Amino acid sequence: MQTKLYRKIDSKHIRYYFIELQKTLFGDYIVERIYGNLLNRAPTGKRINYFNTKEEAEKFFNKTINKKQKKGYSFERY
Repeated sequence: MQTKLYRKIDSKHIRYYFIELQKTLFGDYIVERIYGNLLNRAPTGKRINYFNTKEEAEKFFNKTINKKQKKGYSFERY
């Protein structure tokens, strides 16, 4: 499961937030978050969170998306 969110700062700067939930080879789950500015080639940051169950990972995934939407991120690309 993966989602891309965008937030327009001004006419030039557009922030992006990529979040993905995936199962590891060992049966655990990870939520990987990559974020930055579309003007830069390299992402500003990358975070990986590990979870024992899919329910925990999905809860964190949905909670993070809700937080970003409250900050002004949307699913539309500008």
